[in-house]
Amino acid sequence: LIDILIANDIFPPDPEEVLEDLKEVQDELDKEIPRDDIEGEDELQEEVEEELNIKPFVYGKDIEIAKRSFVLSKYLKKGNVTLFQGAPGGAKTQNLCQLAYCYTTGYQYFGQSFSETGNALLLTAEEEINEINLRLRATEKAIGANNTDHKIYILGNESELKLVKYKRTGDAKSAGFEWLNTFVKNNKIGFIGLDPLISYQGGHFDENSNALMDNYIKNYIIPIARDNNACLAVNHH
Repeated sequence: LIDILIANDIFPPDPEEVLEDLKEVQDELDKEIPRDDIEGEDELQEEVEEELNIKPFVYGKDIEIAKRSFVLSKYLKKGNVTLFQGAPGGAKTQNLCQLAYCYTTGYQYFGQSFSETGNALLLTAEEEINEINLRLRATEKAIGANNTDHKIYILGNESELKLVKYKRTGDAKSAGFEWLNTFVKNNKIGFIGLDPLISYQGGHFDENSNALMDNYIKNYIIPIARDNNACLAVNHH
């Protein structure tokens, strides 16, 4: 095009020739760029899918669909997180204690039956172990004694358990995350009560940031439930 403009100043071209030249340029631009490395691009695509765990699923009439695995009538789905939200002092911690006790003993929870029983773990960053023991003892007196071999493990605010450390440059899985995952597996924990949600991360974290909270939930909370097929009940202010 520059050559055409320069030539136009010296030798005015025929308009039809200009249009023909422009058409040739446009045709060149419209040509598809040859792809000699299609196989390489396919390999790169597969690497990305594997790294990001991207596996598109095609729905069809012949697929098998399993029913939802609820441990409590339409609540506490196995391998998933259940969120309890309420104001401070709203009995959220007591609710987790009662859920844990009923899960281990098989007693009903407000008239609802559990489909299974097993070991439970209570993580209470704002309460010491003795306080949780008091709440469990009160629950026991109100509901009944534990006549099973199932256990309730307690990790109170005496510990410094953190699942992730946030920095200004990113986030990193903590040793506490690996410990918790291993503990849940080794002790066959079926119910986990975590209270409160915000207390099990450390570093530069803004709970009002959608991006950070999304990262925290997806990468450090959900995997504990999913990888152990456990019910994870979480309290959040």
